[in-house]
Amino acid sequence: MNKGEEGETTESMAGALSAHLLGVGLAALAILVPTLIACLLLGRNFH
Repeated sequence: MNKGEEGETTESMAGALSAHLLGVGLAALAILVPTLIACLLLGRNFH
């Protein structure tokens, strides 16, 4: 029984970690993409 519980805990931890990394990645994209677009638009306006 204990081994089964440990396995479930490991799986839940891996799931939480992957979900956390996914959230961080989406947050980074949400910040970087508009910044890149703004830089491109500003660059075109200046040149």
